[in-house]
Amino acid sequence: MKPVVLAASLWLSFSTLAFGFDFNTLLKDKAEAVLKGVASGDITSIDSAIDAALPSISEVSESFTRQTVDSPDEITMYVTPTCGYCIQAEEYMNERAIRYNRKDVTTSDAAMKDFRRLGGKGVPLIIMGNEQMAGFEPGRFEQMRRRNGL
Repeated sequence: MKPVVLAASLWLSFSTLAFGFDFNTLLKDKAEAVLKGVASGDITSIDSAIDAALPSISEVSESFTRQTVDSPDEITMYVTPTCGYCIQAEEYMNERAIRYNRKDVTTSDAAMKDFRRLGGKGVPLIIMGNEQMAGFEPGRFEQMRRRNGL
């Protein structure tokens, strides 16, 4: 079983270096899932390790459609796919071509860890500079953007 873990880890590590965008986080999450699966005994073959390691087409597509570098002059939004306020916030930003980092806390362990570290209790959680906004209300969002020079 150790060769399976080693092969999956090496492939995912190389892929993480080779690709940009949020694909790095996606691959890291997949690598963690493979390692957890092997440790728990859920992954017992090379085929099941490969299946667990390969991202779905929708996961890959989403990872390449969002910017991912967090910096003080950017917007990061933690979301879930079924949250009405998240959908409203994303539509608002997309209609106005506002760039943001989308972090789905339901599909990314790393996003969930960050969300919890930030004290998130509900989504969307929008981060700009040192400010946070829980929920979404366009007027508050625009005030926050102005304060942060975005």
